[in-house]
Amino acid sequence: MFSFGSNNGYYNDVFNEIKRWTPAKKYRSEKGYQEDLYKYLKRNLNSSRGGMFYSETRNMSVRMEAGRNLCDIAVEQHVGIELKKDLNTKAKNDRLIGQVSRYLGDYREGVIIVLVGETNESKVDDLKYALRPLKNGSKYVDIITVINNPKKQNSQPKQSNGFGSSFTGWI
Repeated sequence: MFSFGSNNGYYNDVFNEIKRWTPAKKYRSEKGYQEDLYKYLKRNLNSSRGGMFYSETRNMSVRMEAGRNLCDIAVEQHVGIELKKDLNTKAKNDRLIGQVSRYLGDYREGVIIVLVGETNESKVDDLKYALRPLKNGSKYVDIITVINNPKKQNSQPKQSNGFGSSFTGWI
């Protein structure tokens, strides 16, 4: 994973929290996942952290974006989160690529794409390839594929790891 330095931890914190997220259930619509992730991030990005001798309480603004030209969720003006359910067609893939290209100008640190539902691995590969030309050295784009296993008590969240299902890179 990347390091932004001591003054700039929004992207890393958001990325790591999303990787820990497991949806509460299987939702029929993208909106259900969006609301679940929003509540999770609002709670977890604003919790106390630290140890016995040091405690820090963060106060990050997490909001659901409204409008066709904004990501689904934003953390401050730093990180945009675009959630997609059932990325399984070329049309959905092309639309997502266009959206991310536009969103990069709106968020200081970058955009995180979160894929839920039935995701076609070849479409994820196409997405990774299509995002490569956007590289400009100053912002991030990541893809996180969330395996749709609802939370179970006393179990660990199950997420996809590795380059094959989670793309991490500068753009």
